[in-house]
Amino acid sequence: MTPRRWARGATVGALLALLAPATRAQEAPWLAGEPDPLRGPTLPFTAVEAEPVRAGAWRVVFTTSMWNHWKHSNEILAVHRSAWPERLPLTAADLAATEERFPGRDLYWIDLEGSRTELVTTRGLPGGLSVSLRIPWLDHGAPASDGVVERYHRITGLGRQARDLFPRGESHVYVSGRRGRIAALSGLSGSGLGDISVAVAAPLGAWLGGEQRGLLAVEAPTGAAGTLFGSGGWDLGARAFSIWTWRRAELRLGAGYTRPSLSGTLLGVRRGELWHAALGIEAALGARTRAALTATYQRSPFAAIAGGDVGHPALLLRYGLTHTTRRGLSFGLELGQDLRYGGVGVAPDTTLQLVLQTFPR
Repeated sequence: MTPRRWARGATVGALLALLAPATRAQEAPWLAGEPDPLRGPTLPFTAVEAEPVRAGAWRVVFTTSMWNHWKHSNEILAVHRSAWPERLPLTAADLAATEERFPGRDLYWIDLEGSRTELVTTRGLPGGLSVSLRIPWLDHGAPASDGVVERYHRITGLGRQARDLFPRGESHVYVSGRRGRIAALSGLSGSGLGDISVAVAAPLGAWLGGEQRGLLAVEAPTGAAGTLFGSGGWDLGARAFSIWTWRRAELRLGAGYTRPSLSGTLLGVRRGELWHAALGIEAALGARTRAALTATYQRSPFAAIAGGDVGHPALLLRYGLTHTTRRGLSFGLELGQDLRYGGVGVAPDTTLQLVLQTFPR
């Protein structure tokens, strides 16, 4: 999605929300959107569908998630640097030479930037039930953020991380393990519809002083099969969330399981079962403004084909601010950063997420 298209979409979403009067003030959603392009083709782990909506009422959530993803094996970097010590793209010859020089190693190269814009509408039903529809639109290759991230790393002293040896704006996913291989060095950029999902949520009770809700979701193969837009298969997922509320703070816990269908793939290779966990803390900064800190820990989408770092679970830290107007409109801004230590797997280096929520009559 070009900056102009992104701005147009965000403007349309904001106008729709402003034209729909809110029934009452509500908090901004927790765990909205999916800021990871590698987990996007499979049913994403989100909590927005589980949050309660009054019977007969509607909730509309508009989310735009942007990411910059840069991860690589040092073996590939060493081979490429020795042959092309300038800004030249990664090639199939680089990969073949690395596999020959380091046989049996788990190798990977991930270079992605893009955005995911999605609309989630929820209808409240009697008995605390609700049903949600999620429609995602993905744009791989834009917005162009490689140059911004390079400058940020240079200013903060994080180092170039070999970004200066490769062209900006590339879209690559390469994973080679003992149980499978992905080598997508072209054809990943572009925009299109993702996999649409439907979820049904229900209350699970009130234990240990908290409130629990769960949901069951199914994702349909509406995106292009075997790409970063879709899997080509039907996915099923179950999630449970708990919230403890105090006067000015909240503690949230979440867990989930996703069963991808055997007919679907991730860039042409089989997918394994996924599990997810989340911990969040929210604190009030004022009457209508809140700060949030969320950590998600999820099984790698490549665990079925490779080990090593690329096959290990990933930890992503997300922190942001939300503000709710007197009309009940919620605006949120969230930043994300992966945490890599002790073999923790791959997640985007940097994420940015914008959230708009309203309750139309």
